[in-house]
Amino acid sequence: MRGLLFKCLLLVASVFAALAFGERGLRAVVPGSDATPLFLYTTESQRYKVMKPNYRTIAYGVPLQTNELGFRDKHQKVPPKTADEFRIIVLGDSFTVSAGVPYEDLYTTTLQRELEGAVPDRKTRVMNLACAGHNLLQYSYVLQEVGLSLGPDLVVVSICVPNDFQMASYWDARRLAMSSGQEDPSLYERLYLPRVFEGYFTRVTEKVKMAAGLDRDTRKRFGDARLAQEEWDRNAAALVDIQRAAAAKGIPLLTVLFPAPYTFSKQQQDHSRVAKLCEQHGISSLDMLPHFSRDGRSARSFRLNIIDGHPNVQYHRLVSARVASTLRDQLQNHKTRTGLQTAERAYRQ
Repeated sequence: MRGLLFKCLLLVASVFAALAFGERGLRAVVPGSDATPLFLYTTESQRYKVMKPNYRTIAYGVPLQTNELGFRDKHQKVPPKTADEFRIIVLGDSFTVSAGVPYEDLYTTTLQRELEGAVPDRKTRVMNLACAGHNLLQYSYVLQEVGLSLGPDLVVVSICVPNDFQMASYWDARRLAMSSGQEDPSLYERLYLPRVFEGYFTRVTEKVKMAAGLDRDTRKRFGDARLAQEEWDRNAAALVDIQRAAAAKGIPLLTVLFPAPYTFSKQQQDHSRVAKLCEQHGISSLDMLPHFSRDGRSARSFRLNIIDGHPNVQYHRLVSARVASTLRDQLQNHKTRTGLQTAERAYRQ
């Protein structure tokens, strides 16, 4: 018995040593991040979750700075719109914020450079109004609370398919806003090693919880089609609200559908569903999935790093080039939403 106990203790110690070695190895390869929270949870906004204004932090070794409105920027002050400015605002989530990607390499930043001179006698400014964890409902609140007051000439909605049509992160933000207003990451969330296998563990854990009837959110994602449909309907309605709010001001709208950096072929159904929604409501859309599929590089080559599946610099470059190509002719003629739809139909053909 003593020998067996000793072997068991030795096995446990070996496993912990291997895990510690793996964690240390990952931290040597992947740059660190500032542990101080970037987000505020507040009932003062219908978004419930916002980024801290005029805040600086480090994400995977890359500086991340917000402006006075709490959006990613290289300046603290948001300049007033001038008469010779064509202003584009971009709504989005963590894919558009892209913590870990240098500000100069974000697709919103490179898009501004690529569109310089596209509108005669006017300079183009692209403003990133994204916040990690937001869905389409929160995008509509960003537009209402902040976006329209900035005087945009064009609104771009960056949709991460399919999680921008889900509500779990919204309810989490609401709960935190109405309680402590503080997010306290667990030890598990601070570690690097679990994130390498996070997708596999999450799917197994959630399916077990669903089978045991322990988690309502899990049932929504995996087992209850009615509740999943309610989430879709609410966010789809929010997208239509964004379209109507922009149209009421005479502002053209373009949606860009972002694929996740995993097997592209498995995402076709979700993207087709969103593209069909946009077509039904006359919303101009650009689906990036076919362009990533035709690019030839593996989906994983567009991941930020081994522990984080958000987009890297190469992902942003591909998005920027395609969005710029779609918009350039329309901006040169300063056309309205009808022009965007015409160009999109021609592009698809």
